[in-house]
Amino acid sequence: MDWLKYLVLPLLQTAVWGAVVVLLGRFLIGNFEAGLNRTLDRLRRAGPAEFEPVTPKPQSESSESLLPPPPSQAPVPPESLLGVFEKSVRDLITNTPSNDRESALIRIAASAQLAWVFETLNSAILGSQINLLLTINSRPMSQTEVRGIYEQAAERYPDYYRSYSFDAWFKWFVEVAKFGQRSDDQLLITEAGREFAKYIVARGVALVRFG
Repeated sequence: MDWLKYLVLPLLQTAVWGAVVVLLGRFLIGNFEAGLNRTLDRLRRAGPAEFEPVTPKPQSESSESLLPPPPSQAPVPPESLLGVFEKSVRDLITNTPSNDRESALIRIAASAQLAWVFETLNSAILGSQINLLLTINSRPMSQTEVRGIYEQAAERYPDYYRSYSFDAWFKWFVEVAKFGQRSDDQLLITEAGREFAKYIVARGVALVRFG
């Protein structure tokens, strides 16, 4: 399914984008400091560079942890930024035919979760892993070719990769991000990998970056 057309693009509309902010804003407020500390730690280890700011090393976490936590149901002041966005969502639902309201809310929530997961992965993926993703989007790769991409990155950034093994690098790509799957000696792209590739291209994010 071409979810870029039916899920992501509608998020750019004011009312639906408000729903995304409602779901994600609460998470970001509580996790900004932790994320900043992780980024600063990586910057200290990587040192100054001429490429774009580095992002935290992908961790070997479960895919479930990529989802935002359920939003709090505690009321917020209507004049607050969150309150304004909540009103926009209520107005959207009020103006939706009653028979379609549940479907509309489900679509908003699903779109927000999908956008959150892809933004989380985009903030964590390394340049070499983007290279791997775009390559297997065109053709399957042998395990030897996959390791070659890792080794090229390790040669370019030796200080960083000294503590980041090929197994950990590959495990993040396959088991956490779920962008690839093994088939005999080949690595194939998954639907998640293909849709993420579409997403970052559509977003216009930098495809050449640290790592």
